[in-house]
Amino acid sequence: MSRLILLATLFLSCGTPQEQRRSLDLSRRLGAGEVLAGEVTRETALFGGASAEGQLGDFKIYNDRVRFIIQGARSGGYYVEYGGGILDADIVRAWGQQGMDMLDEHAVMAGLGRLMKAEKVQVINDGTNGKAAILRVTGQTAPMQLLTGAVENMEMVPERDATLTTDYILEPDSWLLELQTTLEWNDQTTTISTVDMAFMGYEVAESYFPGVGLGEGPTQFGWAGGVGQRNELALAIMQSDGDFVANAMLQSISSMAPVIMGTNLPVTLSDGDTHSWSRYIGVAKDFATLTDAWHAARGESVQTIGGSVTGSGALIEGARVHVLDADEKPLTFALSGSDGTWTADVPTGIDTKVQATGRGPSVHYDLPPGAGWYSPYSTDSVRQASLQTLGRGARARPNAEGYGTSTRETGTANTPLVLTPPGMLQVKIADGGPAVVRVNFANGDPKVVDGGLVPERPSGAMAWLYIKDGQGSVPIEPGTYEVVVHRGGRYSYHSETIEIGSNETVDISATLVAETIRPEIFTADPHAHAGPSGDGKIPMEGRLVNHAAHGIDIHFGTDHDHIVDYRPLLAPLSLDGVLGSVVACEVSPVLRGHFNAYPLAEDRDTPNNGALAWYQTWREWLTTAGLFEAIRENP
Repeated sequence: MSRLILLATLFLSCGTPQEQRRSLDLSRRLGAGEVLAGEVTRETALFGGASAEGQLGDFKIYNDRVRFIIQGARSGGYYVEYGGGILDADIVRAWGQQGMDMLDEHAVMAGLGRLMKAEKVQVINDGTNGKAAILRVTGQTAPMQLLTGAVENMEMVPERDATLTTDYILEPDSWLLELQTTLEWNDQTTTISTVDMAFMGYEVAESYFPGVGLGEGPTQFGWAGGVGQRNELALAIMQSDGDFVANAMLQSISSMAPVIMGTNLPVTLSDGDTHSWSRYIGVAKDFATLTDAWHAARGESVQTIGGSVTGSGALIEGARVHVLDADEKPLTFALSGSDGTWTADVPTGIDTKVQATGRGPSVHYDLPPGAGWYSPYSTDSVRQASLQTLGRGARARPNAEGYGTSTRETGTANTPLVLTPPGMLQVKIADGGPAVVRVNFANGDPKVVDGGLVPERPSGAMAWLYIKDGQGSVPIEPGTYEVVVHRGGRYSYHSETIEIGSNETVDISATLVAETIRPEIFTADPHAHAGPSGDGKIPMEGRLVNHAAHGIDIHFGTDHDHIVDYRPLLAPLSLDGVLGSVVACEVSPVLRGHFNAYPLAEDRDTPNNGALAWYQTWREWLTTAGLFEAIRENP
């Protein structure tokens, strides 16, 4: 009741008229103690990332630490067709750094496949009074058409008379956006689970859970997260009280698209009942920042541990320091700062171990430092800013890559951890063209590591490097390696064994001779996925560099249920004279099979750039022959 009184008081006495709210400059950088919320009327208020989709008319809520875009009451892209959820999320970046949104979309679910169809988004308090900014989204529940379309059966998600209202509440100086939802049930007695789903861009991110680390979640957990592969961002859904629980039926959604979920215990509702629940969604540079804030929000007693990370006597910035419990299961991880230090809060009285890692994903694309992620669904100005960084770079983000792992030590207030700095492998291609560099272990991987703390080696190799313009470099853990440089099957390859030590540089010069090229024949890959696909684990820019490095002449962008034009990326990547690209789409109805269509054209005024939304339109064509006709009629 006190929360309702507070909200009513803010609305009546502190809110500003809608006309004034619309005039707020939501691109202004805020200081400590400030927070703002309002409708986006200028593109400068938006930010970039692999999954950036914010548009004019959406809503922004932010402070001096974090920023979120809430989708307006409009049709959405990807696979959630309704507005009202969190569309973009990022920390407030330093000047010169690109936005790093990796959240495809967020939705609230009341029962299997029952989402909110937003009808209204309101600014309850814009934050100019120094109090929490509040956005309110209201709508009726509606079936998630991805599910009903996948089985071509509307009974999969029976319609119910129910209303959902979610308040997004952001305090000044907070890392956590609080979500408070009320469900008004006006239908037959039903038992449901309430869920927050966050579809992640897994071309740039990995899932992370306490007790597990990287990988699939446990059956019970206080929070679920996604983290950028190179420390770009940490995002988490966090329970306000108690734990989330796994739900086997809902987890099946993960087989259709990459998603992390916060699922609550089931409740039984009858006609006239209401049910409310709260939770947090936070973003930060690391999970320790979020779990520190989470413990504080829950009023939990904590103790602070910390220390430093060094290598060869030098301070190391951007190393992950994993905090483990008494059973050596992950609790959280911190990033070492510019002074090499780190801290994390853990529940009072528990024993901890800590271990520093700096391996990274070991897959490298020949891009300049600080290059941004390109999203095909962001506004023109945001896309152009990302394209510029692909050519000239930007302010780089701290990331200790190639440093391997430290020993595990007891967590204390000042625990020193030591990593081994990598060597640097530099490769030059004689003709100045693209190439693939594979760094294989000469005698097998000598290290056994915890897969919950560090990513797996790529295809069993130490590292992969995709060069786009004749030269590139990659950090390598000290050791002996067999290096293979090639450009697909039409060229000769180069191979040599190297020994590389810490802080050493090894140079390789490779001559790749054309052996089977006929000038009238082009090579093409008519079926390729990247970030726009739910299963695309490579960014759009990485896909193009990868294709060029393999000697492919023509790329087809057949992403699942997205029409995406890759051609604007070619010039910034210096590939416009090397690689061509065809605008295409893979139409992917579950019961009918997957079908590639090309050439196509983007329609930027419609969801997914005009891709056939088979999960919404299946009742119009009903047969596979009808589906083919619908595909051919798609522009």
